[in-house]
Amino acid sequence: MRCWHDLHSSVGTEGVEMFNTLMYAKKLEEAGFSRQQAEVNVQIMAEIIGDGMVTKEDLREALRQFGTQLEYRLTIKLGTLLVIGFTTMATLLKFWIIH
Repeated sequence: MRCWHDLHSSVGTEGVEMFNTLMYAKKLEEAGFSRQQAEVNVQIMAEIIGDGMVTKEDLREALRQFGTQLEYRLTIKLGTLLVIGFTTMATLLKFWIIH
């Protein structure tokens, strides 16, 4: 029979640390589940939670990517505004100097 630690580490997900597998299994057994049923249920829940968990590192990476994309978009917009501004000024100066 596998121990709870083996079950916890066999899932191999980062988010499982947030899910107390031992406490969950004990509660299932207290509610009438057999040890085997509790183990299977814990493994399934750990996989589900582990797959859907967002870690702090995931959030940092998403924020970094968002910042990079935002910086790129702002650079493009600023460049476009500068080109439009200089073109407008050159056009106005051309008409004022000629007339």
